[in-house]
Amino acid sequence: MKNYLRNSTVRQQLNIPETVESWDWCRNIPYTVNKTTSSLAVYQSLETKKWKVLKFSGNTDFEVSTYGTRQWVDDLALDIHTQWRQFFVKDQVGGYYEVLGSTG
Repeated sequence: MKNYLRNSTVRQQLNIPETVESWDWCRNIPYTVNKTTSSLAVYQSLETKKWKVLKFSGNTDFEVSTYGTRQWVDDLALDIHTQWRQFFVKDQVGGYYEVLGSTG
């Protein structure tokens, strides 16, 4: 994976400028929860402008797991429009979603 993501052809196809450093594993990066600069604060800023937001996390994300995302969603304390449920892609679970707030 590392070699693939560092490949110059792949980088070019993804429109990654040469000035951007090569991809590397997310290790040795200090991670701390900061409520003023976290994505939660960003969401709350956008929400006041009535923007729709998709919060995504991968099932193998080492920094913010699915459980971390669930906590993030719960911390918003918004009304639930559509309960947490699975969605399917070709008869396989593709992930989970929940719709919060109004749908308008």
